[in-house]
Amino acid sequence: MEVTNLYLTTQYITQHDDFTNGTPSNFIIYKTLCGLGATHGEALLYKRHSIILLPNTPVLIGKKTEKEEDGSLSYPEIFIVYEDVSKAELEEYLRDSTIKFKKILCTPEAYKYKVRDAIMENGTFDLYNDFFMLIDECDSLVKTVFFRGKIVSPLIDFFKFKDKSMISATPLKPSDPRFEENGFKILKVVPQFDYKKEIDIIHTNNISASLKYAIKENEDDQIFIFVNSTKLSVKLIRKLGLEKDSKVFCSEEKVRELRNKMNFRSAGSELKTLKKYNFLTSRFFSAVDIKLQIKPSVIMLTDLHRAPFSLLDPYSDCIQIVGRFRNGVNKTIHITNTNADIEFRTREDATKYIDESYECYQEIVEIKNRINTSYGVETANQAMERTDIHKFVNEDRTINYFACDSFHLHQQIKSYYRKIRLLGKAYTDTNYFIPKVLERLYDADDAFIDILEDEEISKSKLCECVGSLLLFHDNPQNNLITYVDEELYLKLRQDYPEQAKYYDKLGYAKMKTLDFNLAKMKAELNRLLKEEILNDPYLKEAIKSLYVVGDMPIKTKCKDSIEDIYSNFGYNSKVKATEIHKYYEAKSTTIDTPDGKKHAWKILSIKP
Repeated sequence: MEVTNLYLTTQYITQHDDFTNGTPSNFIIYKTLCGLGATHGEALLYKRHSIILLPNTPVLIGKKTEKEEDGSLSYPEIFIVYEDVSKAELEEYLRDSTIKFKKILCTPEAYKYKVRDAIMENGTFDLYNDFFMLIDECDSLVKTVFFRGKIVSPLIDFFKFKDKSMISATPLKPSDPRFEENGFKILKVVPQFDYKKEIDIIHTNNISASLKYAIKENEDDQIFIFVNSTKLSVKLIRKLGLEKDSKVFCSEEKVRELRNKMNFRSAGSELKTLKKYNFLTSRFFSAVDIKLQIKPSVIMLTDLHRAPFSLLDPYSDCIQIVGRFRNGVNKTIHITNTNADIEFRTREDATKYIDESYECYQEIVEIKNRINTSYGVETANQAMERTDIHKFVNEDRTINYFACDSFHLHQQIKSYYRKIRLLGKAYTDTNYFIPKVLERLYDADDAFIDILEDEEISKSKLCECVGSLLLFHDNPQNNLITYVDEELYLKLRQDYPEQAKYYDKLGYAKMKTLDFNLAKMKAELNRLLKEEILNDPYLKEAIKSLYVVGDMPIKTKCKDSIEDIYSNFGYNSKVKATEIHKYYEAKSTTIDTPDGKKHAWKILSIKP
């Protein structure tokens, strides 16, 4: 597609000559920056009917409830359509003659199931000729198509509109040939002012420890933490003791899940009642405006091991996240780990995978078309639907180009996280960020932390973990940050006294040779304990004080006396009569007693 640059010297794109009369048609607009007012113009300024597709519900609600400084609604005549809004309510809005220009904002799914039919059935409007369609944050079509397949459904209608465009702050050029066929061009906004943002990339092997560090470094700020995992969010909140000052913002479904499954109640689906620490999932990454009186610190989290869907694209996600804050941010941080062995496909291999898989899929379709039995058709359908390539196919069996673009994009994103150098380069290449990489590598990584929190972990693995953490504290490594501080060190000993005892008595090296097996370590500990007790000079002196040379103690009484002394020194074990030979030279004999003859020892000498 042909690319045209639009050089912007004003704060808002609507102030540019090309936008004063409306968003130009048949363009994919890369606006470069968030907050340029593109949606604002179409929703409020331009005198025409508009349908604006936005990626998710929070964006719609945000636009509907947004207010000016005097308390009046910023967009008094818009109508938002999402899951909870009925078609009948939309029909009433369309009939309202007091609203001259209809401004309908909806999710892509709502367009397909409510907006389209309501307008066509109204009779007053010609959907494709009277309305301008704007797909805002169009990168969402690519990024979310695999788990929101219907998000691209409006594109069947999109190209039927006489006037239409797509817009996003982040460039993701679509491969769908319909754009070329319909004469689309790319309009790239080139701001004529400094807009680059500094970002600290913290490369770590311990996400929670690095988050704790980042929070402490910015403790005077309100903090927004973007992580695409509610489970990880709650885990971090609890681990760092932030429950009283934190809130998780996510979908309503996830809010219920947090309450019912994780007993976590400080969660909401709308950006209301903000806290000191605000955790946000991907539905708040783009399009949602966050207007604050202060400039917060923004922390983005990627955890490849515990939250594989938390990978962030510097070219899209990260730009969108920073752009949410209309009054700017004080500090931007991306905390991430890396994985040199992460699996991804090169662009060439990804293309080959799609092409060859789709070719095979089409052959299965042909086989199905030749089958004339019900069970045969059922089997053929199962064969098609259970293939991975089925996710790349539309309902009419044609290839879904947005799914292909999404697959390519996710392979590219994964490739950044092989090495921190590659991620840093991606940030630089966005031409939006000025990255600085900071290394925070700890002696105890996330894997160790997970072991302590896993209720189903084996006893030997738990023992290995506790022993390792105690060792890290006692023997710090110069090139690594010590994770176990004094507070955690004492807590480990308090929470895991048995494991700490083995560490203290046996030492880590011995524990390792015994495979951290509790039975083996217990036996070894008993052996060492016995050895320690029996070598106690006070014990030896006590036993050697029992008799003098020439004494002839009865064997059973002698045995009992030795056992009593052992017991007094902490060694509770039965011994044989021959135990006396450790302390005395003695020989067997018999003696006369009132109860008859008894087996006895004759003490010949006391051993040194």
